[in-house]
Amino acid sequence: YSANTTFGISYSLNGGVTWTAKAVSAPGAGGKNLKKVRFLNGRFIAVGGNAGVSAGMVTSTDGITWTPEYDPTGAAAAALVGVAYGGSKYMVVSDSGAAYSSTSPASGYVASGTTGLTGSCDDLGFSPGGDAFIALGQVPANTGNVSTIASAGGAWTPTAIGTATPFWMAVGTGTNGI
Repeated sequence: YSANTTFGISYSLNGGVTWTAKAVSAPGAGGKNLKKVRFLNGRFIAVGGNAGVSAGMVTSTDGITWTPEYDPTGAAAAALVGVAYGGSKYMVVSDSGAAYSSTSPASGYVASGTTGLTGSCDDLGFSPGGDAFIALGQVPANTGNVSTIASAGGAWTPTAIGTATPFWMAVGTGTNGI
């Protein structure tokens, strides 16, 4: 695998008994580290990159054949660390706390409501019951933070969660989720 232009993605066709590794070309320059793979709105979307170098995104309808899509953050950007879909839009966040949204996973990403989104991001989800995107991350001094923004847009609303280094989250609906 070339560390400069690819994500390493593995897949299984037999329920996880055996796995096949595949190098997937990713857009942008510089090294690529895969951060997240999600199945959203009928397709797999993988995001990643290296902080200070570039970000990358690839998509697949079958998990085997991948298409380089877009680097919404441009050159010398932070890595993409989260991707979510909801309210008829896709959103990605970077590890520097930037957020971008689009109605297509492949194009048209624009900066999305960065007001109130502070510190670094570690993950992104969507709460269908709350019709909001949820970013998990850290603000300065390693204080855990959850920020939400309505799918219609606006400013991010941060809430401290009391743990210094949150990295993952689970989002659900009803009494068992957000």
